[in-house]
Amino acid sequence: MGLSRADKQRLAIRYTAGAPLAELCSEFGLAEKEFHRLREGDEDFSAMEEAALNEAWDEGCRLLRAQAHATAKTLRELAQLDPKNLEVSMGPNGGEIWRRKLDPRLVREQRRAAEKILEFWLEAKRLKEREEARLQRLGGGW
Repeated sequence: MGLSRADKQRLAIRYTAGAPLAELCSEFGLAEKEFHRLREGDEDFSAMEEAALNEAWDEGCRLLRAQAHATAKTLRELAQLDPKNLEVSMGPNGGEIWRRKLDPRLVREQRRAAEKILEFWLEAKRLKEREEARLQRLGGGW
């Protein structure tokens, strides 16, 4: 189990990213027991794993925040949509043709998707706030 610091860091990053354990063990030449011993007993590896988890969390929150902002914009645009959602054009014989600007099913789907993204973002925000409060009670900090 003679992994260099760089290999341990790569292993920690890949493990926290969700790579299968069997794949990691074969790539780094470890048995599963050795991997578990490394996770439990090596403080450097534990710190690297914690750092990778925090980085992944921050990146996920950043991406989710960007999607939430885009979603809020979509919801604002949907709210400004004409309730009748119709446009009038002239047909080939001079008569009026009424068409929908946007398909109501598409609007409904966009609204549902936007609501879900905002729910995920709010839940992630609540989780982070809970963790910060817990760490403050314990006397630590981010």
